[in-house]
Amino acid sequence: MVAQEPSGNSASGSSTFEADAWHLCIEVDHQQRHLYPSTADVTVNYYESTVTSDAGVAQNLCNVTTTTLAGNDPTPGTGLWTLVSGPNTPAITSPTAYNSTVTSMVPGVYVFRWTISSGTCPTSESTVTITNYATPTTSTTGADQTICGLTSTSLGGNTPVNGTGAWSQTSGPGTTTFSASGTGSSTATATLYGTYTYTWTISNGVCAPSTSEMEVTYYQTPTSKPLAELRTCAELLRVEPLVATPRL
Repeated sequence: MVAQEPSGNSASGSSTFEADAWHLCIEVDHQQRHLYPSTADVTVNYYESTVTSDAGVAQNLCNVTTTTLAGNDPTPGTGLWTLVSGPNTPAITSPTAYNSTVTSMVPGVYVFRWTISSGTCPTSESTVTITNYATPTTSTTGADQTICGLTSTSLGGNTPVNGTGAWSQTSGPGTTTFSASGTGSSTATATLYGTYTYTWTISNGVCAPSTSEMEVTYYQTPTSKPLAELRTCAELLRVEPLVATPRL
């Protein structure tokens, strides 16, 4: 590759020039009285522009200890992964590799930064968020209930430590309204008498949910009739009156 013609005074030590070569030799002539000419070498490094950093798409995981980062290739520059934030300090096995693995993770939200550099050019960086969900708390419910009327007592679902809970009706002759569907102690009101199955589901992110079921049977409250509507014992028992028979 050849440098372009210098601009300004080529005999000056401060001359400027444009080049597409990696090495250039500048000759400086000092012809003053009895001084002999001398030369000096100047090395100029030209770096390609930095590749725009792309740390990859967000990851949603379930209770893992290891994952693989997915940054872009930094060539011809170099890249470096660093931890921005997280519940602990995991190990980045190959910090300069765009597809490095990360180990020793715990449940929580991590943010990693991918920084690409190219010589003296400005760096480029981006971040990726990795959410590692904890396994949901195991779901439990109260005992089956037999109710007189259409409103249950507390359904007795447990309070989740990891995740959130929700009541739903699995089966039954009517529909059900829950007083607080996201609370384990919710009550249930049915529209028709009969036996219903209710499910308490605890979910957490992308993890498989935990479920348990219980049954509630609603009976209609007995009612009594007014006295005027009651029949006589003879009517109830269908007893015919006795007739005396004379002796011969």
